[in-house]
Amino acid sequence: MFICETLVDLTLKGMVFLQIPASVWLPNLKILKMEDIIYENGDSAQKLIHGCPVLEYLDFYWEDAKSGEVLNISVPTLKHLEVTCLGPGEQVVFNTPTLEYLDLTYYWAEGFSLVNLSSLLEARIDIDLSSSRPINSANILKLLRGLANVKFLWFHADITDYVPTTFHTLQNLTHLRLLCGFNCRGFNLNFLNDFLGCSPNLEVLVLEGNRFSSTKSWSPPLRVPHCVLFNLKELEFLYLCRENQEFEVIEYLLRNAEVLKKMTVDCQHSHIWQIAQVPRASKTCILNLL
Repeated sequence: MFICETLVDLTLKGMVFLQIPASVWLPNLKILKMEDIIYENGDSAQKLIHGCPVLEYLDFYWEDAKSGEVLNISVPTLKHLEVTCLGPGEQVVFNTPTLEYLDLTYYWAEGFSLVNLSSLLEARIDIDLSSSRPINSANILKLLRGLANVKFLWFHADITDYVPTTFHTLQNLTHLRLLCGFNCRGFNLNFLNDFLGCSPNLEVLVLEGNRFSSTKSWSPPLRVPHCVLFNLKELEFLYLCRENQEFEVIEYLLRNAEVLKKMTVDCQHSHIWQIAQVPRASKTCILNLL
């Protein structure tokens, strides 16, 4: 099977112990999916991936890596990549210049390196789990540098320990979805300030989660971000946790988003209707309170 010249689509699934031969050559394989596979060693998966010179779609699950093991995904033809990494010892390197879609689930947010994702349009990043360490500011900067060209970004992380900093400019980013799930210890809303500041062309912003609270009070940006004044058209606040800080953010955006067309707020709070009384910078903004 590992030297089949006509194979185009391969799925390996189940508790299978995979032994990769010394020679792997699948010259026409374009789709490779591997789930719940037990690898002989760290080189096995890498050997299989690199034996597919025209691979375009890769779905990969890696759990039992040993400390210090590195998975180097360097595939020049890859366009769609889904990677789930659960082991604390593993290191993952992405060098995929034609990649357009990335789905990265990484629960120990230390060991990834985004070397070349120059064609990336859409990314779904999930680096949150109750048993994992919160991602620190240095790793956020490292991550966002690798996602510099992304247009659509779905981001889920435990960032309670976030320290405000200066992001790499995300010039192409138009749609941003920030999540804080039930396993998360919290979400520092000051993280939002830096995201707004580095995304001048942002048009759609969604904040979703039950714990958008912080151990520190929220402070609005010193200057109204460019995207808020000129480009932000749609806002959604979903499943909020009834914190005063969340209402401060909503009020700030209503007062400053000059081209806003629609804001949706989903929160079971007795004071939610007070939002309707906040003056709006945009005279055409439609407000939906759920």
